[in-house]
Amino acid sequence: MVSLLLAALLWLAPAPQDPLRPPEPERIAAAVSALEAAFKAGEMADRIGAIRAGSEVLDARVIAWIVKGLKGKEPAVRVEAIEALGRMPHPESFAALKGFYRVEKKRLRKDPALLPRVLNALSAQGNPAAIEILLDDVQAQMIDRTLRAR
Repeated sequence: MVSLLLAALLWLAPAPQDPLRPPEPERIAAAVSALEAAFKAGEMADRIGAIRAGSEVLDARVIAWIVKGLKGKEPAVRVEAIEALGRMPHPESFAALKGFYRVEKKRLRKDPALLPRVLNALSAQGNPAAIEILLDDVQAQMIDRTLRAR
């Protein structure tokens, strides 16, 4: 009797959403529009909010706008962009983080707060190519937070 009840509940339960299914075009358009508005005319808080919301829409066009946050001068926007890209398992987000690390390597090594965030974001991608970066010059970066990120 109990097994029949459990089988009925499983049969009636909604099917889990496929995580590999691309987001709906409306969500992509809304995220791109919000990011575009935030970067063109918004305040820092608008950019942070748009990046945070956009990170839930896994699409290359959204990622391209979030990458603009890496190039900004506001540290809080850069941090949010790094963390958002780390939460977005996509080849474009990995490439952006890897490129950011390569270009900003010297500056990152002098920043004990930002380097661990970049390394955590890269490792969160689950891409084996991140190992090369995570092992890059470990001895020169013997900061506690950096070692934990590695």
